[in-house]
Amino acid sequence: MAAGILISAIAVCHQHHIVQENTNPVISIAKEHLQKYVHNAFPDVDFFSTVKKVEVVEGECEKNHYWENFGKEKFCGWSTYAKCKTDADCETGGCSGQVCEGKGEGTITTCEMRDCYNRQGYKCKCIDGKCQWSLLKQQCWIIKFYYHLPEGYLAVYVDKNTNNVIGGTQTRQ
Repeated sequence: MAAGILISAIAVCHQHHIVQENTNPVISIAKEHLQKYVHNAFPDVDFFSTVKKVEVVEGECEKNHYWENFGKEKFCGWSTYAKCKTDADCETGGCSGQVCEGKGEGTITTCEMRDCYNRQGYKCKCIDGKCQWSLLKQQCWIIKFYYHLPEGYLAVYVDKNTNNVIGGTQTRQ
């Protein structure tokens, strides 16, 4: 039951095809990672006794570091939306690097370091002609642990090249 009260996160994954192999080593990587998270968040819950199915999907995922950042303040950097043609026209600015701005803008901010300025998984890029923050995307394995009470799944994203956990999400159905 307690696993059902997790806060949902929005994540973008473009699924290419499904691989259902219970012997797939990425399942072990994801399970080991999720065990640490679930145990820290809910020490008295045996989450894996509620899992009714595990599915491995190949796709493109946002490198959102969901599990490492759970319970922490979300990224709060901001953008000037300066005009740009390429990523080279954009750069980070501000005293703490929290601003995505046009090259040479020189945005001045107060010099404070907040946890939410951590840009891990974000890049200052030119998107639709404007400098703005974007979550990095890469090819990954999406390991879905389907549970009941309530119905849904926890997903762990594992980088296809390094086998490192790069993010995840929770979805209620």
